Amino acid sequence: MGQLFGPRDPAADAGWQHAHPRKGFFTDTSICIGCKACEVACKEWNHVPADPDPQLLASSYDNTGG
Repeated sequence: MGQLFGPRDPAADAGWQHAHPRKGFFTDTSICIGCKACEVACKEWNHVPADPDPQLLASSYDNTGG
């Protein structure tokens, strides 16, 4: 029978000794307008501090080209 879940610690399995906690999410980029409201909502929901300068620290892909 196949495994339903992946490894419990994929960073350690990949050889990383001190992996920093990370968060990620999937979104429907076909309706993205580049407003980054989804990023703000995710940070509020997960109690992650806001970026001091979003222009310098943003690391998302905006599908605003159509």
